[in-house]
Amino acid sequence: LCGDGGVSIVVKVVSEVGLLISLTFIFRLSDPFTVPTKTMPNLYTEVALNRDVPEANLRCGTIAMFIEHLIHPQGGEDGAILEVFSATGETLAVVTVPLSSIECLRADDVLSVQRLVIA
Repeated sequence: LCGDGGVSIVVKVVSEVGLLISLTFIFRLSDPFTVPTKTMPNLYTEVALNRDVPEANLRCGTIAMFIEHLIHPQGGEDGAILEVFSATGETLAVVTVPLSSIECLRADDVLSVQRLVIA
């Protein structure tokens, strides 16, 4: 699974009048794909779409299995192959999306049911 840690930086400064000022900065790395050191989901783990994929009738929040990491041949954004299953375990779709379109599941995520509408 993805790491979901944070960084805390404390800066202490003495002002011109002798006051000790303490500033605390907390950075939460909630989206591993927006930080320079990307945390890659493990293969064959569940991820969530963070945007709609209209060509496959998939909506933001859809849970899918991360089955392959695709490296962009010209140095662009890498991709991911995802397999989407029904609640009963049948494959509904296999799609390719940019890595920025997926997120690792978190402990505070809540699962819900959505119906796949076939166009």
